[in-house]
Amino acid sequence: MKISTHCKLSRETRWLLVMILLALVLVGCRADDDISSSETETETVITLPPGTGTDGSLAANQLVNGGADNQIEEINRVPLEDADQLLVDLDNLPSVLLLQARLMGQPDIWALVSDPVAGQRLFVSPFTQIGYRIAQRDGFDTLNATRVSTINNSVRDAFAPGVDSLLINIRNPEVPIPDNSLGNNQTDLLTLYSLVLNSMTVFPGEGSSEEPGFVEPSDAERAAVALNDLSRDGGSGVIDGRGANGDAVSGLPYNPLRFVPRYMTSLQDASFRLANSDLLAALEGVETARFINRDLRCDSGFVAEYFSANEGELVLEATRVEGYEDFFSAGEEYGFLIDENGDLAFLPDNDEAVLLGAGELFTCSSGLNSQVSLVRYIADISGDGELEELVIVGTGDNPLAGTGSGGGIYLASESSGRLAVLGNVNPFGGGIPTPEAPPEDTTPDPVAASCGVDGLFSFSLNGEGTTATADSSLTGAVSNPGFATDGDLTTAAALRLFVGGAFSYAEVTVSNDVPPMTADDAGQVALVVSVPESLLQLGLFESVRVTTFRDGETLTEDNQLSFLQLDLLNQLGFDGQRVITIPAGNEPFDEVSVRLRGGLLNLNAQIQVFDICYGP
Repeated sequence: MKISTHCKLSRETRWLLVMILLALVLVGCRADDDISSSETETETVITLPPGTGTDGSLAANQLVNGGADNQIEEINRVPLEDADQLLVDLDNLPSVLLLQARLMGQPDIWALVSDPVAGQRLFVSPFTQIGYRIAQRDGFDTLNATRVSTINNSVRDAFAPGVDSLLINIRNPEVPIPDNSLGNNQTDLLTLYSLVLNSMTVFPGEGSSEEPGFVEPSDAERAAVALNDLSRDGGSGVIDGRGANGDAVSGLPYNPLRFVPRYMTSLQDASFRLANSDLLAALEGVETARFINRDLRCDSGFVAEYFSANEGELVLEATRVEGYEDFFSAGEEYGFLIDENGDLAFLPDNDEAVLLGAGELFTCSSGLNSQVSLVRYIADISGDGELEELVIVGTGDNPLAGTGSGGGIYLASESSGRLAVLGNVNPFGGGIPTPEAPPEDTTPDPVAASCGVDGLFSFSLNGEGTTATADSSLTGAVSNPGFATDGDLTTAAALRLFVGGAFSYAEVTVSNDVPPMTADDAGQVALVVSVPESLLQLGLFESVRVTTFRDGETLTEDNQLSFLQLDLLNQLGFDGQRVITIPAGNEPFDEVSVRLRGGLLNLNAQIQVFDICYGP
């Protein structure tokens, strides 16, 4: 096996591949067609990213006594330069293999392999590390080849839907990835997901080179630690900012409750730049998830011991309500009844009792080894078709009662467009933002918190009854239209054209019940968008039309876009993110549509709309 230690990416793709050269530990640096004919069928293909050198080793481990007490034993270890021999020299390979990559100055990276064979090409990555930590959570005594496949597949379905296996090799980072070159195949699809996942670990604005978001080799150790923290978070079975036993994973560079929309927006950004039209079409409708794998510790024994010791009524004040106003009112107290069978009931503002049974328990931590306990139910609690979590975080001597600092209950949707906090629990664990309640002053904040420019205001955050709809021709598409209304500058609706031409279009429309502004504040519409430089050169502004409406009647229809400030928010890591403005004629409006039309544009044109704002 040849170890690659000098992979190089083109400048065009470095804006996105934030740490690909540094943090994809032991990625398969070659796609299947890159394996030379001199390699035999018994060689195990595991290669290294640049910057890691050859200092380290690989180890194959097997379970001891069926994994009781999480015992494993090493059955072979080889230096990295001899990685191709790791499985060749072993007879009677175990049905469950625990593969360990030990690198100098970086956390170990693990992978679970079911029914391994010599010559297998293995991708050891943050994906496989999450699966390993989930196995640790449940206990290795639950592992067999079937359970290993189940765990790996649950991680794949959450982070890399459409990929057959997380263990296949990815695209060779030694070879630059040209724009629009990743195709609709397993290697390229997993390559794309890998690049995007790694970008999630970078703190905004921490890139140390002249290219936004790119992390210099001197930051490799920090990047590896950040990826390890991400695996600790996901290893609980849920992206929630906490580890398997409920303790916060400190320093996460993302909001755990907003992980799905952030990941999806990064995927949009990456796929448009790197994927060809076939892969773009295959990615339409793809959904990722925060809820990964059910905790096997949530069994009848846990219920019998834990809930019987902590049953009773729990009364908590709602301290933060965002999107659950039909259920809760901030400042009001609500009762939760917990019985010895693990069932929970509560009566929100709608006067309809909500019942959650023990069968809906998803993760369970008793707090025996820490001062924190965490019990999570997952169900469609509000009846709108989206899964939600109700999480009880306990501290102190009475862990289920939510007493003490940091105890309480929170309710959140999987995409976390909604959140309700009762008590003083931190719903973000060790991630950002901090859990302070919003200020009591309801005066619309300048969009310094939304659009990035004083004197502008968020159309959705300051409106009521906000909705987003999408429309497109057969040669266009709109992904995640609701992300244009969530007031979050890390999420965006994507408008794509697969084929140019006069009849090709993609459109997102955002509506409020009533205009959120006065005439004095309706002088302009402002859009926070991500616009590739190539589209600016192809006449983008002749191809984008912004229209305002009130009560269904057109007020202004204009494509005279102008820059308010270039590259205003590049620290978020999106290419070409900027604010553009359009005259609104001082006519208060309750609806805005943004349409991308074919015209001069070529194949695979896209803009991303992060937020829609207004101002004088």
